Amino acid sequence: MKHRLFFLLFFISALPSLNAESSIIVEHYTVEKGLPNNMVNCTLKDSDGFIWFGTWYGLCSFDGAKFKTYNNRDGLFYSPTPPRKIQKIVEDKNGFLWINTTEGKLYLFDKRNEHFLPIYDNVKKHAENMQIIKIQNTSDGEVLLLTKDKNLLRAYASCKEKDEVNIQLLFDSNPYVDTYNSHLKHNVFDETQEYLNWIGMDDKILSYRKGKNIADEPANFLFAKTGVTSLEAFTYAYGDNTHLWVGDNAGRIYCIDPDLGSVNKYELPDIKKAIKNILVINDNIVYICVSGQG
Repeated sequence: MKHRLFFLLFFISALPSLNAESSIIVEHYTVEKGLPNNMVNCTLKDSDGFIWFGTWYGLCSFDGAKFKTYNNRDGLFYSPTPPRKIQKIVEDKNGFLWINTTEGKLYLFDKRNEHFLPIYDNVKKHAENMQIIKIQNTSDGEVLLLTKDKNLLRAYASCKEKDEVNIQLLFDSNPYVDTYNSHLKHNVFDETQEYLNWIGMDDKILSYRKGKNIADEPANFLFAKTGVTSLEAFTYAYGDNTHLWVGDNAGRIYCIDPDLGSVNKYELPDIKKAIKNILVINDNIVYICVSGQG
């Protein structure tokens, strides 16, 4: 569903006392103020402090005073076909913007040169269906890409003589996808020599780089420590910057530290059904939903 959004910037003044009412100044930004379109799907504050908006008519930035739109078709500084219908924007560790459209197209935007680069050929090497249905950051500043056929990719860009795009295939989901509807048959919990990955039936994606302490261990080192014998047993995953939490179909929970290589297993009293949701508040509080048991 597309949402028509209006941007309101709130400047809350300092409160002279606890009893005083706050003073709020509201600024309303629309096309008349510089937005390329009032249909705004996503926003991003980048590492330089600029605000970026993904709109129905393209990309624009805001420096706190004015908007700048990047949909020029003059062929000099911009791609001849800049992306429209932008759905999501993320920034990688080198300051490049990755742009995903509602049509599943993927673009890289070089902020220094104000240049768009379509990422079609790079994705084509790793997936039969090049449509990208989800993008998100990793904790180490790279970008996860999920294709329509559920392949999981990890990417980032670097600038040398020209923009260089680095994309690697983390997991080929082809054996686990229903060819009729392109849905996963079950959640995927995958471990390689370098990464620990999750692809959910709900399209949740997670990826962690394994630590140097376990670099020489077998590729399935962490998975083996769970004691689970079937990949189909895992029903839910929750990830923060340092730990991956997974639940299985027997009510057990595993807290995995990919950096140190530790796996803590928790068996909950009287819980024997599938874990459906995990929310970690802090080191001492974890909320869990169990199928049929609340």
